Parts: sequence; structure tokens; C-alpha cells
Amino acid sequence: MANQVVDLSELIDLLPEPVVVIDRDYTVTYINRAGRQLTGLRNASPESVRCYQVFHHGDEPCGGEDHPCPVPMVVQTRSPVTVEHTHCDAHGNEVVTEILAGPVFDETGRVAQVVQAWRDVTARSRAARAGASQPEVVAAQQVSDGNGNGR
Repeated sequence: MANQVVDLSELIDLLPEPVVVIDRDYTVTYINRAGRQLTGLRNASPESVRCYQVFHHGDEPCGGEDHPCPVPMVVQTRSPVTVEHTHCDAHGNEVVTEILAGPVFDETGRVAQVVQAWRDVTARSRAARAGASQPEVVAAQQVSDGNGNGR
């Protein structure tokens, strides 16, 4: 077992939260199993699908203070960023996600892609907007996580 070679995409598919790789032109080049379940995509490497089409059911990239897009932020800064962002699931329901995004560099040192890991923070976000105390917000996130320990 120690010498077994495992494909990286198989390992990423085991993660319980969505992991997505997006090109500079917003094309989704990879989405793990959790991301496919959330969005309804069937293929880990969908062809000619833009992130805003799948994650927002829209026709153009998101942006602005209310909807910060991590793709151009990572391309510009060449550094990881964390943003809170609202996505739509396969049924059109809003899901508030905390996105950790980082650059994937090509052989020339240019940011070619952005890798993102998403965490569903919908319960935490709703509790905070409703004016809940910090312990109540933490408790809401723990229930949402499904493990009671806040991960």
C-alpha cells in the first residue's frame, strides 16, 4: 500500500468540500466530486463551461464589493486570497461559500489557472446577518459542518 501510486484527482475527489480549477478566461477545467454534486456538473473536466455560467447561472463574470471574484484577484496579485461569495447550487438555491483561491503558474511564471477550495458558510452567514452573538454564529457553523467541532 505504501508504494501505491494514486492519481491526484482521485485524492481530491475524496475531499468533502468543492475544489475547482479555473482558467484565466473563467473556463472550469476541473471540479471534484463534491463540487459536481453541488453544481450538478457530471464531468470532472467539463468542456467550454465558464464558472459564472455554472456557479451563478449568469452570462458574465461576477465582481464588485458584494460579489468579489477571486480569479482576477489572484491573477493580479499572484498570491492566494480568501473571499466570501454566494454561489447557486444545481437547484438554484443560494449557497454562501468561503473561497480560498491560489495561483497555478505555468512554465513561464504566469498565472495560468486559479485553484479554489470552497467551504459552505451559509449557516454562519445567515446567523451573523440575523444579529446572532459570536457563540451562536460559531454554533450555527458547527451544525452546518455536520461534525459539531467547527472543523
